[in-house]
Amino acid sequence: MNSPSITQSAGDERCASGVVNLSATSSVGTTDWYDAAVGGTFLATGNTYAPTISVTTTFYAEANLGGGCVSPSRTAVLATVDNVNIGVTQTAFNELTADQSGATYQWIDCATSQPIAGETNQTFTATQDGSYAVSVSLGVCDELSACTDLLFAGLAEHTTDFISVYPNPTTGSVTIDLSNVEATTITIFNALGNEVHRANCTGESVVVDMKNHASGVYLVQVETNMGTVQQRIVKQ
Repeated sequence: MNSPSITQSAGDERCASGVVNLSATSSVGTTDWYDAAVGGTFLATGNTYAPTISVTTTFYAEANLGGGCVSPSRTAVLATVDNVNIGVTQTAFNELTADQSGATYQWIDCATSQPIAGETNQTFTATQDGSYAVSVSLGVCDELSACTDLLFAGLAEHTTDFISVYPNPTTGSVTIDLSNVEATTITIFNALGNEVHRANCTGESVVVDMKNHASGVYLVQVETNMGTVQQRIVKQ
């Protein structure tokens, strides 16, 4: 008599923790399920097995004719769990980056709930203020992030002769030369759009101490008689 064997099997794949549906068919007798290729723990009997798992797991099916007559080896049946990170990090004034790498992306305009044409990279650069989310696809997972507001994406960076900021980059203080304009206030924002410095203008120049600020890109915004002027500076 030929030994019993597993003639066909099928694994399953799911997004995040939950139930997977596995199957294995014996040539004769029943199918027994184990957690190891040899020895291990007996789990269930039947052509189907539906365990609850949180990580990718391999189960093993064994054909059992009874009386100690089993298949020479067990058949591995893979249950795959895909997990996707839907976090989003603001990496510049007008830039968002999906935290999950190696996936497929589609950025969404939260105001309309519609995909933004052509925006399928991990990093998205906004051209105007708004609220944005990203759909991240990985394996069988297709998850949508929360919306993130960009409040400074629409600020144009004006390269003008009206103001100058130096030294740029800087490791300490910067001087903002206002000799060509009538300026009222200076505000400096970090890359997340948070205000880190504000000063009233009382002369033709303002010196700002940046030594205690983290390295990165900052936006200098000056209210003048010529309108609002912005210029980026780099703190090293």
